[in-house]
Amino acid sequence: MPPRFANPDRPFGLVDYTNVPHTIATVISAGKASKAELDAVLGVQDLWDLLEIIQVDAHNARVMQEGK
Repeated sequence: MPPRFANPDRPFGLVDYTNVPHTIATVISAGKASKAELDAVLGVQDLWDLLEIIQVDAHNARVMQEGK
């Protein structure tokens, strides 16, 4: 794990997925698809669509939170 001073804006103790691409990890972590679905059912375009959904949802949640 890199030292804290590598990114002072990042909370100490967070770890990255080292063996899984960030795109796949993001979709699985957000609960939008399982590894099995990504392997057998969904294609690359589906992966990008799910990432867009996650990004828009996160943006909208931040906007709503700032408005409170």
